[in-house]
Amino acid sequence: MKQWIVASLILFLTVSGLIGCKEEEYIHVGANWDALHKLKAPEKTFSVRVSGKDRAKVGENLSFKVTSEKNGRLWIVQVDSDDNLNLLFPNEKMSDNTISADKAFVIPPENAGWSIEATEPLGKSIVAFFVTTGNRDIQDIFSKESKGKDISKSLRLVEDSEEWGVEKLVFDTK
Repeated sequence: MKQWIVASLILFLTVSGLIGCKEEEYIHVGANWDALHKLKAPEKTFSVRVSGKDRAKVGENLSFKVTSEKNGRLWIVQVDSDDNLNLLFPNEKMSDNTISADKAFVIPPENAGWSIEATEPLGKSIVAFFVTTGNRDIQDIFSKESKGKDISKSLRLVEDSEEWGVEKLVFDTK
């Protein structure tokens, strides 16, 4: 009887995600979504932390707070549920993407005159918050084939470097 109770408890905890949990796996049609989801920060890098909503209704304004362990430049890249890649930040409204170490950076800043809004397509997007240091640029993180081109052409890590960190968020638009 005790064995049955223990086995039932382990099964319940595993199914409910309290023990034995793995990172959630996502199946999407697009190579960009998959590549960004699988992208891992280099082992010898610094931390990037993000807080903000992970779901919203179409038309709802969004805000994220990003904190980096090092000074650098912030880049926000999104791949939507249709596998379209977008560079959300920097943008034409705010090109200064400088972030200071251990100081919260709110995007968009208060009273910025622009916003980030949840839009179609509905479903799960993946949003990556990259911080690069030194002369590193977002293009340095992606494959050499994309140099000088739109980053949507290729999304493949080419360099394991201490000069960039990333935090990702899976976002659901309803």
